[in-house]
Amino acid sequence: MTALATVAPKLSASELSDLAMVIAAYKSIDTPKAEEMVGKLEPLAGPGRPFRLSVRELQAMLAARKGDTKRAKELWNEIAKDPAVPQGTSQRVSAMLNLHGGAEAK
Repeated sequence: MTALATVAPKLSASELSDLAMVIAAYKSIDTPKAEEMVGKLEPLAGPGRPFRLSVRELQAMLAARKGDTKRAKELWNEIAKDPAVPQGTSQRVSAMLNLHGGAEAK
């Protein structure tokens, strides 16, 4: 929460709304509403959007939960190749790729 409190004043109203939607989707990932919540985030996954990697990570998590390992790996590889990927996200993605059979060649 400290991190959110620190960054919140720097975000525009629309970015705060987007962040709230991403947080809600993370909180719903283990619920029956996960697919609906993650589906609402697709517009936030476009190039240059500040929360695109979080959205892609959520989409990968949902795909893995549904048994679509191929799609999950595609998304994790997309995240791994993004030059703006934060270290923590990179580590999670690497762990998930290792768990699900490895990454594709870069």
